[in-house]
Amino acid sequence: RRRMARSWFSSCTEIVQKFKGAEVTKEEEEEEVQPGQDHVFTFYESLNPEQKNRLDEDYDDINVEEIEEAWNRALEINDMIRQGVTVSGAQLMNWELKKPPVLKPGANLTKFADVSERKAALWRHTGYDLYHKARVAVVVFSGGMDTRMGDNLPKGTLDIGLLSHKSIFQLYIERVRRLQHLVYRKYRRAAHIPVYIMCNRDNRYVIEDFFRENEFFGMREQDLMFFTQGYSPMCNVNGKFLLAEKHRIAMYPNGNGGVFRALMEQGMISDMKSRGVTCLFMCSIDNLLAKVGDPTFIGYCEATKAEAGLKVVEKLHPDESFGVFCSKVTKKQYEDIDGDGKLDAVVKVKAAVLEFFEIPEDLRRRRTQMTN
Repeated sequence: RRRMARSWFSSCTEIVQKFKGAEVTKEEEEEEVQPGQDHVFTFYESLNPEQKNRLDEDYDDINVEEIEEAWNRALEINDMIRQGVTVSGAQLMNWELKKPPVLKPGANLTKFADVSERKAALWRHTGYDLYHKARVAVVVFSGGMDTRMGDNLPKGTLDIGLLSHKSIFQLYIERVRRLQHLVYRKYRRAAHIPVYIMCNRDNRYVIEDFFRENEFFGMREQDLMFFTQGYSPMCNVNGKFLLAEKHRIAMYPNGNGGVFRALMEQGMISDMKSRGVTCLFMCSIDNLLAKVGDPTFIGYCEATKAEAGLKVVEKLHPDESFGVFCSKVTKKQYEDIDGDGKLDAVVKVKAAVLEFFEIPEDLRRRRTQMTN
C-alpha cells in the first residue's frame, strides 16, 4: 500500500513549487492543521442516497494514507530543492577499451556517435537475439488526449498531417512489424512482439475501436493488449482533495509513473511472464521519431547489465523545458573505507532525471566539456 508512483512525487513537487509564492488565506492556514480528508463530506447530509453511495465509493477507492505520504514527501523534496540540489554529470563510458566498462554508481552515459560500428552491430545482434527468444515486449504510453488540435481524441489516432495520412499508432505498429520481419529474416523463424498500450478511462474504448476498425494494422490481435492507467485525486495547495461535484472527488490520471502498478494490477505482468518476456521497451505516443523497440538500444542495455536505461539528447539551451539526466547526491555519510581506523567521507549517488522546474538558475546554465 505504500508503494509510490514517481510521477505522483513529481506532480506534487511541481504543484508545490508553482504555488509556493501564493498568498495563503486564514481559512487555508486553519485547513493546514486539520488532518485527514473529512472535508470531502461537507455536503454529505444534503446528498440523495445514490450520490452518497457514489461519494463513498470514490473515497473508498483512494488510498488516503499513500496520497498524503506522497504529498508530504513532495514537500520535503521542495524544501531540499530550495536549499540546493547537489548533482554531478553522468559518467561517460569508454567503449574503446578491450575490457567492457562497468557501470558505476549514479548516471552512466554512452555517446552513440562515438561508438564503433562493430560495437553497435554487436549490440544490434544481441537485441535481435532477445526478440528471437521472445524476451522483449513494447509498452506505449497513450493516456493523454488531444487538446491542441481541437479534436479531443487520443493523440495516436489523429491524422497529424503526413502525406500518407498515417496516424502515430499506425506508424508505431508498422515499426514493430518491420522489426518482426527483420528478426524473421535473420533467424528464419516467425517473431511475435507483444505490444501493451496504456490508455485512460476516457480514451480506452476509442483506442480499441480504432485498432479494430483498422484490423490492428496487420498485427495479430492476441499480441496487442490494452490496459488502463490509475487515477489519483486532485489536491489544492495544502494537499486537500478537490471536489468535482458535491458528491464526486476530482480525479486525474496518475501519469506515466503509474505504469508499473497498472501493469501489475491489470494482469499485464502475468501475461508477460506467460510469454517469457524479461525486458520492456517503453515509449510515449508523443514521440513520432521513436525507434520503437530499437534492437541496438535493447542490446546495449543487455551488454551493460543495466536494470534500466533511457535515451537522451543533448540539451542545447538552458531555457529548454527538458529534464537533465544526472547523478543526484542522496546521502553523505562517514565510513572507514581504507581500514585505517579513520572515518572517510562517502557520498551516495543515484541516477536521476532532474526536472526542469527543479533546476536552480545557476545550475541550469552550467555546462561540462565532456558531457554537456
